[in-house]
Amino acid sequence: QIVAAENEIRRAPRFDRAIEVHFNTALIPMANGAEVLYYSTKNIGVAALVNRAIASSFRSLDLGATKGRPWVGLDKTHQPALLVEVLFINDSGDAGKIRDQYFCEKAVQGTMAGFG
Repeated sequence: QIVAAENEIRRAPRFDRAIEVHFNTALIPMANGAEVLYYSTKNIGVAALVNRAIASSFRSLDLGATKGRPWVGLDKTHQPALLVEVLFINDSGDAGKIRDQYFCEKAVQGTMAGFG
């Protein structure tokens, strides 16, 4: 049911943009930073802006905008769609930020600032 609901939201034409916020993970324990995934080439510019805004809002490593795979769900939207990876959960420094109100606010502000 959850997958069906997410797919319905992604296809809905009534939204201006679709943004998913995730916590990343990697095989390298020290991996950290922010990354924004896009699927459509028309979203490269906004993905780069969002990523820079997030990385600079809380002085995180800027991993850049990356073309996502279709399975990420970004290919199913009518509107600009981004998957925002704000940190790496397996990095102790990044993981500690999850409970930090200041960090969470900066992540949201950075995401929205990137959209202008």
